[in-house]
Amino acid sequence: MEYSKKVLKTLKSDAYLLPSEIEAPFILKHSTGNWPKKDEMDVSINYADYYFLELMLRIKNKK
Repeated sequence: MEYSKKVLKTLKSDAYLLPSEIEAPFILKHSTGNWPKKDEMDVSINYADYYFLELMLRIKNKK
């Protein structure tokens, strides 16, 4: 659980969240889709946003 909170804290930082003034259908700005093939590297990906939201919900429900 502590590791999950550390990951969440990192992802919620300015380094990873898209600024609110950018109108885009994404939350995170640095995601990786397929590391072995070096595909979708350092881009916004909708399923990365899904897992980010899932992490927040799971941490919230553990409290």
